[in-house]
Amino acid sequence: MKEKTEVLVSLNDGHAIAHVGEVRDFGAVIYDDAPILTLQEGEHISGHVKAGQLPYGLPLREIFERATGAAKSQNMVVLGYLAGLYGMPHDAFVETIAGKFRTKPKAVTEGNIAAFEFGYDEGVSAFKLDFIEFGQPAAVNPNVVMMDGNTAVVRGCLDAGIEMVFGYPITPATSILESLAEELPKRGGRFLQTEDEIAAISATIGAAYTGARTATATSGPGFALMIEMMGLGVMAEVPCVIFVSQRGGPSTGMATKTEQSDLNLAVYGAAGDGQRIVLAPTNV
Repeated sequence: MKEKTEVLVSLNDGHAIAHVGEVRDFGAVIYDDAPILTLQEGEHISGHVKAGQLPYGLPLREIFERATGAAKSQNMVVLGYLAGLYGMPHDAFVETIAGKFRTKPKAVTEGNIAAFEFGYDEGVSAFKLDFIEFGQPAAVNPNVVMMDGNTAVVRGCLDAGIEMVFGYPITPATSILESLAEELPKRGGRFLQTEDEIAAISATIGAAYTGARTATATSGPGFALMIEMMGLGVMAEVPCVIFVSQRGGPSTGMATKTEQSDLNLAVYGAAGDGQRIVLAPTNV
């Protein structure tokens, strides 16, 4: 018995909301994102999904109606969605459904299989957010490595062909800079430690202006210092990448308060309304 649930499927938000807390971090919450009724604030399960959980919204009612024209097929549609989403064996489910309804009229069996197929197609086409696996365990991949978030950022830089990186040491982004300082020269790239964060973003934009693929790394206080120069980058339409290793809270981090101020600053902090692309991964 596991302490936490891998997947929660909500066929009735009123009953399912109470169980959201039982889903583990990076577990899935599957729900109808196109309800037919007008709901009061807080009545839809999407407002209760925790920050570390992965939401999968799909138009359940629409799929029910396309499949069999009846809401009573919802269990089979959801079963198919789960099977498709997590790559479970299609034929085994169809055989089991046929066996389950073998004493029923043929139309009943065909209707349930059709509902499963509709759900399965939806699941296969969904963008999978997590790595939950069902069925036979995969063979061990000898190339699998253990890494933390900063190491993954470094690996991404090297794989993407980053040519120049500028930065000023700051917790918890320093290990990104240290690793790139070691690895970039081996690949013909360059790393320069600047005198502060303003110089780092200035040099990053300047190098990108020449056509180089550039990046810098910092955390919340350093990112705050970069915002004015980010405005210049927007005005000049010069692309560059900034990695923000988020602290637990403002300034001193966990000693102060737990929050997500760095993410808020990344999305909304700007001198002007120039937009930027913000990617906020929740796991390595």
